[in-house]
Amino acid sequence: TCANANGVSADTINLNGQTVTLTASFADYDGATGLPRVETPITLRNGTITRSGSNQFRLLQVGPAGNLMVRDMSLTNGGGATYPGMGGNLNANTGSELTLINTVVSAATVGNSFNAGGIFASGTFTMANCTVSGNTAGRGAGLALQNGPALITNSVISGNVATSILGGGAKGIAHEQK
Repeated sequence: TCANANGVSADTINLNGQTVTLTASFADYDGATGLPRVETPITLRNGTITRSGSNQFRLLQVGPAGNLMVRDMSLTNGGGATYPGMGGNLNANTGSELTLINTVVSAATVGNSFNAGGIFASGTFTMANCTVSGNTAGRGAGLALQNGPALITNSVISGNVATSILGGGAKGIAHEQK
C-alpha cells in the first residue's frame, strides 16, 4: 500500500531473492487477492510469491489505472480448486498495463467455469522470456487475454489444462464494440 500511496511516481519492490508465502487474502478485488491492488506504476522483481494453506485467493491484481512490471520473478500456486475468479496468479483490469519479463507463472488453479489459472489480462499486456506452465482453469488455463493490445516474445506457454472446452494454453477473448 505504501508504493500505491506515492501516486504517479514509479516504485520498485525488490524481493532480493526471497520467497513471500501468503496464507490469507488482503482484500476482495473482483475476487479475493493476496496483496494490495496495484494502482500506480510498480516494478516487482527478483523473488517468488506463492500461496500456501487452504484459503483460496489470487496473488496479485492490477487496477484499471495500474501499471505493473514483474521482472525475474516466480508467481505460483494462486487461486484454488474452487476459486471463483479470473487469473489465479495474476489479474489485470481493463485500462491497466502488465509487463512480465524473465518470469515463471505456474501451478495456479481457478474454478471450472472461469478463465485463466495463470494470468488474466484485460489491458495492455507484454510478456518476454517467460514461462507459463502447469496452470488449470475452465478456459484459457495458462493465459486469457481480452481487449489488448498484447505482445508475447520468446516465451513458453505449455502444460496448462483447460477443464472445459477452450484453450489449455492461451485464449483470446473478443470484446464486442457497442
